[in-house]
Amino acid sequence: MVLTLPADYWAPLFRALGKLDLQGGHLEVVLDFDGTLAPIVAIPSRAEADPDIHAVLPRIMADGTLTVISGRPVTFLVEKLAFLASLPGSDRVTFYGHYGLEACDLAGNAIASWHLDPSELELLDELRASWLAEPIAGVLFEDKINSLALHFRNAPDAREELLDWLEMNLPTRGLMIRPGKMVYEVTPVSSPSKESIVERVASRGSVAVFAGDDVGDAGVFRLFNAQRAKGLARLSILVKGGFETPPELLSLCDIAVPGPKELAWVLDQIHRAFFPSR
Repeated sequence: MVLTLPADYWAPLFRALGKLDLQGGHLEVVLDFDGTLAPIVAIPSRAEADPDIHAVLPRIMADGTLTVISGRPVTFLVEKLAFLASLPGSDRVTFYGHYGLEACDLAGNAIASWHLDPSELELLDELRASWLAEPIAGVLFEDKINSLALHFRNAPDAREELLDWLEMNLPTRGLMIRPGKMVYEVTPVSSPSKESIVERVASRGSVAVFAGDDVGDAGVFRLFNAQRAKGLARLSILVKGGFETPPELLSLCDIAVPGPKELAWVLDQIHRAFFPSR
């Protein structure tokens, strides 16, 4: 990696690494996609992993295990990270889409799926129809089949109107809102939580590292803090991404970096510390 960071990044990193037992064992790296591996963009479908991320992921998957968990469908992750498919360790990569509703390997072969409450999906269908009949100008509607994402990045002034619309149209039970960076995502209550998926995945490694960027990652940061208090080797990284990052996340993570490029640098340093002879 050619990226260098200011000197004040080293001390927090070394303190965080000092909390881990790096003498052998298995390294499990779990990463979000949007805002973590890829910069946030106005049109979500155009998100691309940072070039420095392209450089460091092959090293991690060659020596450890790599999991990417996202609100996107697994088909999106397979497409965006297809360059990993022909590399050593490709059999140790797993994608979780829709926050864990579906899982697949690098080739797109299904590994597992989550079954949602049919009655909640009917409520989602009704909400979808309500939106299509009465959309809010400037709000980007992203239909993820098992969830609906309402992006107001291109219309920040529409936030209050969008909240009012959700308050009027969202049923009192069955569906929930997952707030994110300039987006509100509506999902069935029976959807898996991100932290439940990460907890299961992280248990495979003697050392587990997680990186995320949004309010939906707070539960994982708290999980890792609780697990480390019990003696487990856990490290959490917040990819800040500017003013949109909820301030409370800064108090929950072990390390905070400005963006995906800096995350690549930190992951490289973690890999070097864990595998000094590689």
